[in-house]
Amino acid sequence: MISIVCMYNDKIALEDNLLRTLKNQRFQDYETILVDTKFHSFHSAAEALNYGGKHATGELIMFIHQDVRLEMDDVLDRILAYSSQEEFGIAGVAGIGKNLESFSVIVHGSQKEKAAQNTDFSAPVEGISLDECLLIIPKFVFNQYQYANLGETWHLYGTDYCLQMLEQGMKILILPIEVWHLSEGNSLNTNYYDTIKKLATRHTSFDYIYTLFGKWPTNRYKLSLKTMYRKF
Repeated sequence: MISIVCMYNDKIALEDNLLRTLKNQRFQDYETILVDTKFHSFHSAAEALNYGGKHATGELIMFIHQDVRLEMDDVLDRILAYSSQEEFGIAGVAGIGKNLESFSVIVHGSQKEKAAQNTDFSAPVEGISLDECLLIIPKFVFNQYQYANLGETWHLYGTDYCLQMLEQGMKILILPIEVWHLSEGNSLNTNYYDTIKKLATRHTSFDYIYTLFGKWPTNRYKLSLKTMYRKF
């Protein structure tokens, strides 16, 4: 079984996108754990997702945004197939590969724009960082490693989890699975930059942290200069 955890703050967006397209999946052995962030007054994504993940009973936990549409009816089938063929700590549908290039076959925004440099791949690609729109973690891994407390932020929880997995010697996979993420991708704000600084402090064994929004040095002085430049 797959446990599908979604934190949401817009019930209409949730029902029109994720829930409506989940009903069309051929694979129906899943549970939905819907976390209303307004009702629970969570202060961070990590807090909300850990709450949802602890209630999961499936062998796989899929953490997904409220505005993602599973337009193909075999998305869950393919996630299960890849999970049975590959061992990994975390997987996603968009991210940075080991060659430091972005990989994804998803589209985003109202115009269905491509989300990566590399869109022509048909097998999982080993990566170093993932976008948070859809993340898959085996339950036994989540039982050992949960999302870290990065303070009051809704950013970079997936990036931090990937860094945890790399530190533990566990594989990160980018899966060639098509979904439509309706977000336009304009999520950068001052809180994002503050959270990057927290990641740099937590993961000093890495010279750089890679995200779909850039390459970030962990050196505090270089990072301060870069974040200051990007803010302005």
